[in-house]
Amino acid sequence: MPVNLTETLQNLFAVEDTKTKKIVAEGFKDKKSAKVKRNELNKPIQEKYTKTNKPKKDSMPRYIVKKGKDHIHYDWL
Repeated sequence: MPVNLTETLQNLFAVEDTKTKKIVAEGFKDKKSAKVKRNELNKPIQEKYTKTNKPKKDSMPRYIVKKGKDHIHYDWL
């Protein structure tokens, strides 16, 4: 019986908090939906910056998109 990979690969991408190194949201099938969640979480941080008032390196976006456990290139180390 063939296995449907689209049903088994549900956790391809996750959103990680860079300050605590913990996964905040996971279970995204595609990167686009993970980026929507990331942008939603980063919105309060990014709203205070304009073109003239650029963020410093240490105040870059807090939440980032990472590969999930079901991703083919997941790095668990």
